[in-house]
Amino acid sequence: MYRYEKKSLAKDLKNARQLLKAFDAGRLRGKKAVALHKAVQEALFPWYVPMLNDVERNQFYFKVLKSNVPNKTVFEIGTGVGLLAIMAARLGAKHVYTCEMNPLLYELARKNILKSGVADRITLIYGNSKKLKLKKHIPEKVDFIVSENIANDILSERMISTLKDSKRFLKSGGRFLPEQVTASIQMIELKVQPPWRTTEELEFTKDLNRLVDFKIQFIFLTKDNHRRLSKVKDLFKIERGCIVEPSFPIFQKVKAEKRFASIKDKYLCLHFEIKDGSHSYTSYDPKALDDSSKHWIQAVWHLGDKAAYNLVFHEDDESIYLERS
Repeated sequence: MYRYEKKSLAKDLKNARQLLKAFDAGRLRGKKAVALHKAVQEALFPWYVPMLNDVERNQFYFKVLKSNVPNKTVFEIGTGVGLLAIMAARLGAKHVYTCEMNPLLYELARKNILKSGVADRITLIYGNSKKLKLKKHIPEKVDFIVSENIANDILSERMISTLKDSKRFLKSGGRFLPEQVTASIQMIELKVQPPWRTTEELEFTKDLNRLVDFKIQFIFLTKDNHRRLSKVKDLFKIERGCIVEPSFPIFQKVKAEKRFASIKDKYLCLHFEIKDGSHSYTSYDPKALDDSSKHWIQAVWHLGDKAAYNLVFHEDDESIYLERS
């Protein structure tokens, strides 16, 4: 396995490796052990472990990889603990190149790959994909790029710029897995009020004033904690790392059904569907009758008490934000 290293990165990686080794050996106790535990929790985030254990999500990627990667080369962006890289190699990929910029996750991925039985066909690189170079870090252009750097509001993991940059590693005729992400919106009522955070706490965009019009929060929607007030409307699609239809800014009118017009507090939630060929899964299926399709924390904006809103959706590669039209 090859490591992309600069002095600062190498130091972070060495520290992470030493900490995890000491913890495994039982030599790390007290405040240091607590600090490491906290660091690992922050690295894995509250949603990361549930995502790894999401059966439908894993089945989606299993089917997509199984039908595409045998005898092909793959570049995965942001491996986390190595799940999709290992899956691709076990499903017959000729070689998988993958990267991770978080030193603790890198170390966990390295351990998992070494135990996987397919480590000879996985190259794990330490660093940001945008800093990697063809030939130096990834020796060949690849057949497929796999990435799931999709955040709760789709873009706050810099999805668009990351995918655009990664095209330099893709062969002519190569493609992204999954191939399409469709975002949609729906007006809802929340039956349980989430703890709304201030713009200073959100840190989704450098210009915090962009969030002043509508407060945002991220919550798990369930059939019991919300009610749908409008039909679902498509917002935009992403294909091959580009927003293909329509382009931002996007002007949309959202309107509650007549019987719900008098509800005091209305909210707007963002759904998305990830597709590849005949395979797909959704962040949360707004048409489902139960919670079996719940796979993501939803981005939700507080609108107010009006029956209809004319909205402008903007993006800056760090977030989607709303303004009044």
